[in-house]
This record gives sequence, structure tokens and C-alpha cells, in this order.
Amino acid sequence: MRPGRIGGDEFAAALPKAMDEAGAKTLGERLIQAVSEIRLEDNLIGVNCSVGACWSTQPGLRYVQIYRAADQALYQAKREGKGRCCVRRIDP
Repeated sequence: MRPGRIGGDEFAAALPKAMDEAGAKTLGERLIQAVSEIRLEDNLIGVNCSVGACWSTQPGLRYVQIYRAADQALYQAKREGKGRCCVRRIDP
């Protein structure tokens, strides 16, 4: 996995191994929990995040398709309240 900043306070990571919707949601929820536990000098710093994820069984997807689906899922998570993970499937 290679995470990277894509702009502002948004980051992305492409995962090389196949994952279904439930796996993507579980991983997103684990990331949200880990971020909420970040400490500085033994004090919680009070950060949170929302996660948008996408998955597909379709090979050869273009970056723009993946980005658009993940971005839509992220904004759905933000609309539903901070600290959430939403997942979208890219259908063939």
C-alpha cells in the first residue's frame, strides 16, 4: 500500500490485494479508530476523519473512475456525520 496526499486534507491509498465491500468498510473503520487515538506527549489530540472507499472486480479501471467513486463515497460519509466510512462499488 502506498498512501499519498491528493490535496488539502485528503489522502488516498490504493490497496493491491482484492477486497470486497465488507473488507473495505472494516479497513476504513479501523483507520477512523486509529486516527482518533493519535496522541502527542500522552494526550489525545482530538482528530477525526471520514473515509470514502470503492471496490470493483472489473480489471483495467481508469484512475478517474476510481477517484470519482471514492470521492462520492467520502462526501456521502461527510454528509452522514464525521467519523464514518462509506463504500461504493464500481460496477462493470
